[in-house]
Amino acid sequence: MVCGALTTEAALGSRRPFDSRIHEARGQRGQIDAAALYRHVLTDDSAISQSHHGCTKVQDPYSLRCQPQVMGACLTQIRQAAEVLLVEANAVSDNPLVFASENEVISGGNFHAEPVAMAADNIALAIAEIGSLSERRIALMMDSHMSQLPPFLVKNGGVNSGFMIAQVTAAALASENKALSHPHSVDSLPTSANQEDHVSMAPAAGRRLWAMAENTAACWPSSGWPPFRGWICARVLPAARCWKRRVICCASACRTTPKTDSSRRILKTLLSFWPRVT
Repeated sequence: MVCGALTTEAALGSRRPFDSRIHEARGQRGQIDAAALYRHVLTDDSAISQSHHGCTKVQDPYSLRCQPQVMGACLTQIRQAAEVLLVEANAVSDNPLVFASENEVISGGNFHAEPVAMAADNIALAIAEIGSLSERRIALMMDSHMSQLPPFLVKNGGVNSGFMIAQVTAAALASENKALSHPHSVDSLPTSANQEDHVSMAPAAGRRLWAMAENTAACWPSSGWPPFRGWICARVLPAARCWKRRVICCASACRTTPKTDSSRRILKTLLSFWPRVT
């Protein structure tokens, strides 16, 4: 969400869609909490927020305006999955079960991992949507008609394609995650002469989450380079460059909020731009 806030600032997005009254009116807890986080990051005044005073701009693109709704829905899915998995982590899922106090052994079906499979499917949907929204914001920053900045955030185009490939990479990873997010819990293949005639596919449902998370999230691989992977990285770098290009084009101190500026400065200490990407 910090990346989303940074993008909102860089794209000169309005803060009005994060107004608490909008989200309280709907009543979705995840959405309310997501909007609160955006307000926390964007709460301080800045030159960008001041640019909206008295302006006639009413509606930003959905990828900016609907961030609390989308991210809030994802947050709800993750929270629900966490509740299920916490119960399962403390559950008795063996078979048969021995009830010593009653001196009885009962064969049941607690081994069936349907709750885990469905929780994993919900997490997969959330990861895919987080990435999908991220990719759309990258595309917004690349489009000069939407950003009012040079195409692909590069001054001298032509041979220098700027951040074009960052968006292409994000689109490829987003599409890969769409395929990976197909629910595994609806699949089943009988085994053991049809004795085990309905299974959860929970192991596969959980295993693909690692690939989806790697596709989406910034991380530090063991090799130490590249320091970021996935299209969260592919978004935060263009967002930082979009902000810098905004300053150059405006020929003024296009000051962001202290919190978004802090995240941009942290990024600057981790990565440096190739000199020709200007």
